Amino acid sequence: MWHTATLSSTDVRTAYQLLGRILQHESRQQGFDLAATQDVDFHEDIIYSGSALLAPATSTAWEQIQWSEGGTAQLLQHLEGYFSNVARNVRRTYLRPFVIVTTNMSKELAARGVEPRDHRGSTQELGPWV
Repeated sequence: MWHTATLSSTDVRTAYQLLGRILQHESRQQGFDLAATQDVDFHEDIIYSGSALLAPATSTAWEQIQWSEGGTAQLLQHLEGYFSNVARNVRRTYLRPFVIVTTNMSKELAARGVEPRDHRGSTQELGPWV
């Protein structure tokens, strides 16, 4: 969880690089080697971290990152790769389908035949990344 009101450009770049590496690593894991099978809050932490990085207040930092690195498109590719891998592993790992909505992005993961439910237990439909 972020404890400062704003993130510096260096903070955004470092967090972007770290999150990208974590997502790449987790995209190669299978079954119970996935961090989400050991840490119940892992998906939520990933999404909230991504949301904090994509906050409008970080746009200046992203202009620099877009120029020098893969930027937001690469971050979203890493997120898609990771969650695609999670979807392939849902039934083998007993991970539950979920819906996470944040200020700057949202993600839904549903196993075939299982509808995701929000924290109140009601079904909620979301499109792709928002």
